[in-house]
Amino acid sequence: MSNPTYEPKFETRCLHSLVKVFADTELNESPFSRATVLHNETYAFQVAYRTNAAYKNIQVSAASDLSDSIMIRSVGLVPSEFPMYADHDGNLLRLTPGLYPDPLFPIGRDGVNALPNQWRSVWVSLDISQQIASGIHSIQIRFALENGDLLGSETFELDVVPVSLPKQRLVHTEWFHTDCIATYYGVEVFSEEHWHRIGQFVQTAASHGMNMLLTPLFTPPLDTAVGGERPTVQLVDVEKDGGTYRFGFDRLKRWVDMATVAGIQYFEFSHLFTQWGAKHAPKIMAIENGEYKRIFGWETDALGEAYKSFLGQFLPALVDFIRANGLNERSYFHVSDEPNMDHLESYRSASETIKGFLEGFPMIDALSDYDFYDKGLVEYPIPANNHIEPFLENNVPNLWTYYCCVQYRDVANRFFVFPSVRNRVLGLQLYKFQIAGFLHWGYNFWYSQYSKKAIDPFRVTDAGQGFPSGDAFLVYPGEQGPVESLRLEVFYEAIQDLRALELLESQIGRDAVLLLLEEGLEKPITFSDYPNDADWLLGKREQINHKIAESSSGVPYIRLGYTIPFVDLSTEKEKQVLTDREPGQYLGQPDSVLLNDGTIYTVYPKGHGIGPLILKKSSDGGLTWSERLSTTASWATSQETPTVYKIEKPDGKIRLELISGLVRDGNEGFQTAYSENNGATWSELKPYFQDQGKAGIVALASLTRLKNPDDSWAYRWMGIFHDFSYNNWKTYLTFDANGNEQWSTPMRLLAEHDAIEKYAGLCEIEVIRSPDGKQLALLARAQFKKTNAMITFSNDEGNTWTEPKEMQGALMGERHKAEYDPVSGRLLITFREIIRRSATNLDDWVAGDWVAWVGTYDDLVHFREGQYRVRLMEDYTPSVRSGDTGYAGNVVLADGTYVLTSYGYFDPQDTRAPYIMTVRVKLSELDQRMNN
Repeated sequence: MSNPTYEPKFETRCLHSLVKVFADTELNESPFSRATVLHNETYAFQVAYRTNAAYKNIQVSAASDLSDSIMIRSVGLVPSEFPMYADHDGNLLRLTPGLYPDPLFPIGRDGVNALPNQWRSVWVSLDISQQIASGIHSIQIRFALENGDLLGSETFELDVVPVSLPKQRLVHTEWFHTDCIATYYGVEVFSEEHWHRIGQFVQTAASHGMNMLLTPLFTPPLDTAVGGERPTVQLVDVEKDGGTYRFGFDRLKRWVDMATVAGIQYFEFSHLFTQWGAKHAPKIMAIENGEYKRIFGWETDALGEAYKSFLGQFLPALVDFIRANGLNERSYFHVSDEPNMDHLESYRSASETIKGFLEGFPMIDALSDYDFYDKGLVEYPIPANNHIEPFLENNVPNLWTYYCCVQYRDVANRFFVFPSVRNRVLGLQLYKFQIAGFLHWGYNFWYSQYSKKAIDPFRVTDAGQGFPSGDAFLVYPGEQGPVESLRLEVFYEAIQDLRALELLESQIGRDAVLLLLEEGLEKPITFSDYPNDADWLLGKREQINHKIAESSSGVPYIRLGYTIPFVDLSTEKEKQVLTDREPGQYLGQPDSVLLNDGTIYTVYPKGHGIGPLILKKSSDGGLTWSERLSTTASWATSQETPTVYKIEKPDGKIRLELISGLVRDGNEGFQTAYSENNGATWSELKPYFQDQGKAGIVALASLTRLKNPDDSWAYRWMGIFHDFSYNNWKTYLTFDANGNEQWSTPMRLLAEHDAIEKYAGLCEIEVIRSPDGKQLALLARAQFKKTNAMITFSNDEGNTWTEPKEMQGALMGERHKAEYDPVSGRLLITFREIIRRSATNLDDWVAGDWVAWVGTYDDLVHFREGQYRVRLMEDYTPSVRSGDTGYAGNVVLADGTYVLTSYGYFDPQDTRAPYIMTVRVKLSELDQRMNN
């Protein structure tokens, strides 16, 4: 029987590249939809999807001006029987055998399938060439049925910074197993089909930062059982005539040319002695007496005269080939892989055998015992990242590192079960310790351990239960060529992070970069101690990008959107208090004031700005509100949004000062009323500056007490308002000897910055004093949406101001109201959210919700994004632009409780008129939520 309550549902969520989406696990990752990227970089994000039905052949497409640079692939699942060793360090996503996300499959005509109640994802990558315009680019990923019906979509905003990543300096090799390609595809070694496949996989390697290629002079003696044999993949032809050898290098030349075209810079020639001890020769095939046969192998004593004689003839010939082909600076050699202290003497003998023939060429080997370097046996050691400390302590130059299956505790690696941040963090470590090269043994090892049999890597991901899944290979063999993995993509992101740090170093110096890299960390980064948090790493890369942009342009990097975390309080009814509501009646634009005894008053118009003023109070910190209080008759004449402030007069009396503008379409200044008995009674409204040609919109948006030259408080307050021509005016409030208020003739606030003031439409200004009391910061709404909201600073009590600059998109909004948290000293600034979606299409914006920003004054000074954003209430204004909300009263109690009061269309079921709500919140509560 069918379920009559069943409704098909299709969910989507934008995610960053460090998330692994499991089909059998609830997706708890927060949405991620904004980032920066540099030119000459590849950027990737994911879109996860889930349905409660079964959909086949879903078409996935991208709508963007970057469409030509976008590739979308489906994140496939592969099995793991051997996820991890038993004595792991606990830093895992899971430990169970099962299906893991890894291969990135091309999406063909048939699209993707969605199976009931399983999260899956698509991987979206963009190659950002230097031809792509800087600025914000919107990428919409759409999921549609074959008939075109839209199932769902997500939009990602990518901000292209007009600075290019430099060329990669790190030497990077992932061992290339030529024989595995021939075996899997069932082709003859070095047939034309084999060469074609080799070229495909080399190209993929090079495009992901692998600039060194393992080159099989002879079949590499790697991961082969003693006495066992891997398929012959020998690039050098050998003819043996008694004790004389002749060599042919035609295949080697083809290999070098092919790899060079693909982008390979360096060649590491395969090991000249067997793995784990250098006791035998590699398998070497030759023509002898017309027969093609093995002349050296496991039966060959590495130190015997036969093999020494062979090397004495081969190596000079190879060096001649290298020099003839201009490969002198591109060639590296190996002795034997992973020797330990038991192999010290055999390794010494092998090394000495070849050293004289290879003078001037780097000799590199993976080994972890410092004695090999200390005794001069290897010039360029490659210690594992869990054994690298002695090499670092002794300042070994041009140091490399590697990891393999044994490096599974504490250090970075890329196993299936590891979080992707543990893969990507290596880029930061490589930078900090100035590592010259990185090596890994498994680019495409598709055999079981010790190469005993071939495996299908789509079905066996642990080398026949030899190594934890993720160690043996980074690419899969697809029908059309390489199928990349998300681990491959994330590792390349690590290399790009390294290049970004190197670029920043060239701009600001290494010491400054290291300070930035470890800013805020309790411990310095090491190879075994590092932040294991994806948000931290992604945020750090954003910080690096911003600093690069600033250093390149000489101005702070400003973004449209924001990347700081987001907290949504809009559904938390326990934090919300209904302040006032009248069905069908517009109630809006409140302001609040906190009295010394803890009483809070809020005042707002009965109408959109214009209208009789309504006054309410709360005696319990905003938990409840009184009925509407009686007011004087003149309050019914208010023509503008009211503001209210608490000031201390020269006679010591506390005055509540209420200000409201006069006729909106006139030039009649503003009017004020006051109370000197804690709001029990109020004066009539009194007009100022009528018929002087000065309108007073949101008068006064700020009223700031000023200081004397000796840093003492003056009995002088600076009030700011603006007119319809977007001139901002300042007027000074003082009191005469009888205690009567006086307002100075308004004068221009930002006359020296008139062009910026008019271009941006600066208005509704909030003024914040710095924590040390010496500076004022002015935050201004940007009415024309050509810019973000702007900020300027004064170091002389508002007499002069710095040139207004855009704030970060995290503060883009209207009617900022700021208060310091008495507990932590941070700022909470509440405002109406404005979402600008294009730096060029100035009409592409909407007003959003009632939001708040949490950060420090120092964040404002240094144009940082701050700590996090908060949605206080969601707005449902029934208009194209939406967002009629966010003018708010902002007061904070002694215990750090913010009492925030605003208006808006907060009821999605009734959008006839906005009403007034209060939200109560502490920063400590928000901090705890962020920590969790």
